[in-house]
Amino acid sequence: MKFVIFDLDGTLFDSKNGIINAFVYPLKEMGLEYDEKWVEQMIGHTLKEMYDEILPEGLKDKTDWCIEEYRKVYLEQFHYKSNLYDGVKSTLRELKNSGISMAIATTKPTGITEKIAEHFHIARYFNVIMGTEDNTPHKPNPTIVYNIKKIVNFDNERTILVGDTYLDIIAGKNAGIKTCAAMYGYGDRLKIFQSIPDYSIRTIYDIIGIVEVL
Repeated sequence: MKFVIFDLDGTLFDSKNGIINAFVYPLKEMGLEYDEKWVEQMIGHTLKEMYDEILPEGLKDKTDWCIEEYRKVYLEQFHYKSNLYDGVKSTLRELKNSGISMAIATTKPTGITEKIAEHFHIARYFNVIMGTEDNTPHKPNPTIVYNIKKIVNFDNERTILVGDTYLDIIAGKNAGIKTCAAMYGYGDRLKIFQSIPDYSIRTIYDIIGIVEVL
């Protein structure tokens, strides 16, 4: 069985603006300055890592509050403003019709991820939709891949993880599966190349040709 694991943000969804707007919301509430370019480059890291880094020393205890505010405002205002990248639905449909099994593996919590997938009518294409909760290891730790394998016992040699950051690539390598860099996403290209993915794609549709040779 061939199996494809997709990252969410920067791979299936162009959600950059929604993420940035939600991330800076609590910072604005506290009157703090921020660099939107830095926020964009950090997409793919955990919210805790991001707020821990950006909050000044005297406000480090506000990390949990910032995360709560981010999730609240993201769900209320910003996640439906994201867009699927061009060709995502047709690519997922073609893979599904070809008998390919698929999963989503993201740093977003599972509940939020399921709501997004349902809203954009892509949930039906996936055997597993797996998020990352606050108490579980995040990419590049391979735990999310292992958890998917507990549900779908895939063959490592015929499984590929597609993501736009070096965290995705290293997570896939740590799990012993193939990796593919989505070069159209938000990830730092130098870091992606340094992580040495097995493949790279410039559009989501390009994954079809790669899956054919798995």
